Amino acid sequence: MARGPRGRPGSRARDAAWTRSGGARLQATDEGRPRVGGGFNQALAALDHLFRFLGLGAAIVSREELPRAAPRALDVEQQRSLLRAAEKSSARDRAIIGLLLFTGLRLSEAAALQVADVRISARKGLVVVRSGKGDAYREVDLNALVRGLLDKWLVERAKITTPDEQGFLVTRSGQALSP
Repeated sequence: MARGPRGRPGSRARDAAWTRSGGARLQATDEGRPRVGGGFNQALAALDHLFRFLGLGAAIVSREELPRAAPRALDVEQQRSLLRAAEKSSARDRAIIGLLLFTGLRLSEAAALQVADVRISARKGLVVVRSGKGDAYREVDLNALVRGLLDKWLVERAKITTPDEQGFLVTRSGQALSP
């Protein structure tokens, strides 16, 4: 059995699975093409687990540093397209889309809203997020379009919920959405 640089058995198979790229870093190969990004790091993690399972210790390879990409927002045309598609949906679905699109609420924050957290008047509106990311409290203003969508949803919501249901967004059967 072949021995590697640290005297461990099996290094020949390990060396055959990897190629040097540019003489600087190791890259996994997939049908002759180098893997990139998360797939490469996942392959390294799998090998690391295998080596530890076999009692060979951790694999001696470095991980790829991946750039952290900012989340991409919808451009104006995509927003219009989403709103046009939402027009064919129920008042609840339009309210959810409007909340998420124009307020920046996370899905879990929108699902956790209570009726008392949404304050709407003729000229202004406000959504209170009581426990956002990192348990942060914040207040978000509502534009006229979202206020209109939420007003229509409140009319529909009153038809399907019981008076003691406090969840702002509810299922079609009147139960609060689960965050």
